[in-house]
Amino acid sequence: MKLPIPKMMFEVCFFGGLMILVIGGVQYQVSRKQRTNFNDQLYIEDAKTVNSTRYRVLVGKDDTAGEYFIVEVLIRPMAYGLIQGKPGSDAAHYHTHQQERVRVKQGKLGYYIGHHSHVQAAEAGEEVVIKPGEAHVLFNAGGGSNGSELLLEVTHTPARHGEALYETLAGI
Repeated sequence: MKLPIPKMMFEVCFFGGLMILVIGGVQYQVSRKQRTNFNDQLYIEDAKTVNSTRYRVLVGKDDTAGEYFIVEVLIRPMAYGLIQGKPGSDAAHYHTHQQERVRVKQGKLGYYIGHHSHVQAAEAGEEVVIKPGEAHVLFNAGGGSNGSELLLEVTHTPARHGEALYETLAGI
């Protein structure tokens, strides 16, 4: 389901916000990003705001000639979310040219595709496929500050510039 706003208006707002993220990430990347160890793997984590979300690229776009990339995302139950009560949530968005495949490795994923009133859930071993153009939000539905961690494996096809976005998100 596409957003009920004109596509051009959405893209201007989205890319304007993305530019702010990129500029902010470039400005603060040296002082704010740090590599941390979790399950004997290195993750990128925001060191200053401690947003309780970690990212790790498993397969880079250079490894697949741009066909896809895979990132592992760890969202703790106390992670900051743009939507109140939904830890790790981002703004509703869609990818015009990418399919996003989300595999739940641990915890409980809350999500909606299309309208926010249709909240769904997926648990360990389940997959959610989001087609290009479908508005969506993902978040940790594991039970608030005393809940469980959510570990996802997210594949974006084609890769485009998604890796850089995750690096930038961790840097602000």
